[in-house]
Amino acid sequence: MLNNLKYEDIETIILVVFALVFCFLERLSPKHKDLPARQFIKDDILAFVALVVGVNIFRLLVKGFYQKIDLANYLYWESAENWSFAVKIILAHLISDFILYWVHRGMHSNKFLWRTHQWHHSAEALYWFSGFRTSLMHILLYAFPQVLVGFIIFRFTPLELGIGFGLGAISNLFTHSNLKLPEWFPLHRVLVTPDFHHPHHSQLGTQNKNFGNVTTLWDQLFGTYVDPKKIRKDFKYGMKEKPSKWRMLIGL
Repeated sequence: MLNNLKYEDIETIILVVFALVFCFLERLSPKHKDLPARQFIKDDILAFVALVVGVNIFRLLVKGFYQKIDLANYLYWESAENWSFAVKIILAHLISDFILYWVHRGMHSNKFLWRTHQWHHSAEALYWFSGFRTSLMHILLYAFPQVLVGFIIFRFTPLELGIGFGLGAISNLFTHSNLKLPEWFPLHRVLVTPDFHHPHHSQLGTQNKNFGNVTTLWDQLFGTYVDPKKIRKDFKYGMKEKPSKWRMLIGL
């Protein structure tokens, strides 16, 4: 049955299920108990619009790559065909995470690229949906590594793509969630957790730290890691500047 589904359908099912899971977990163990209500009404409607439009941009990008697939045969990792799906999905996430680390870091160091990223940083509080608060240009930039790795390098099947993209969606939900993790959580140092990522959205001067999306490895290797335990907990989220919401939504 799953083999007959499109990758978008599988990703959507995973996303909806885990969105409900994180809604429940945030109520069970919230990091912050009082979040600004206005963010969930006006701002998140715009975020949802960007997400819907962005998904269609991603699909057009995928179709464009498929039409030119013969031009990218030299990027195809043919020897990976015989590897197990578990090995391929781990490698795929490491490769895409490495590329996205530099894309994300570039968004904070380049004036033009920063404009594509401002909408994401304008959130005054974080919860499970905040990771999807992205401009149209931001979605386009983040789509390239996913298309490159999933469709070109590994040539995943629709089922494998759906699972891979679904895992990426779960990571996005998790890292931005308003979730308080127990101190004994065993992967604090390796995986990007809410404690690791939230300071990146603060006004403490740590916006140029902790760029990782899935793993903290690249931050530790390239000198942008900051230990969440050494950061004060009562910081403000968002940006001090207030550009136009519509300009931020487009990302220009």
